[in-house]
Amino acid sequence: MRNLRIAVAAAVVLCAVGGASAVTVTCDDLTLGSSYIVGDSFTTGGVVVTVQEFVLGGGGTSSGNVSVTNGGAAGGSGNELMLNNVNLNIDFGTTIDGMAIMFGDMGGSLNLSVNGDQRVIQDFSEVQYALIGGAQVFVVGTGSQGGLFVIGLINQFSIGGQELAVDNLVANCVPEPATLGLLGLGGLALLRRRG
Repeated sequence: MRNLRIAVAAAVVLCAVGGASAVTVTCDDLTLGSSYIVGDSFTTGGVVVTVQEFVLGGGGTSSGNVSVTNGGAAGGSGNELMLNNVNLNIDFGTTIDGMAIMFGDMGGSLNLSVNGDQRVIQDFSEVQYALIGGAQVFVVGTGSQGGLFVIGLINQFSIGGQELAVDNLVANCVPEPATLGLLGLGGLALLRRRG
């Protein structure tokens, strides 16, 4: 599992240094222990984040929150966001051409929306190679920790979960196909090793 975390972190770092226009959001500028509820907005790394209602199979709930924690649940270091029955709508202020985000999934349903195309899923592996809102989704890792890459023009992005940690979001990140291929092969090798 440690090797997978290193691979995902390396991919996010490669995205961060890959282009001059890359924007990295680490949440380290937020106050540890802060909590936000549905309807709240906050800014981190120059990006506006709005807490929104979480969608379940039969409807939504607005009783959740997001907290600023520092436990490494998403696989990064420093502050991260721990979501509990909420979605985070991330507003980059402009159209971006790709992004990556590290996640730690502790269970329950997940929400993912790209360009208004929302999915309610149980595991990020369900959207592996999916075309959502006209953008290609690629997931590195399975189980509790990994990285989510969205490649294509993105005007709107939100992510949510019942128990989900997120960290190290990089916008305008378009990894080279070779990098994605190597990460995919590394993930397969780790799965084979476990089995």
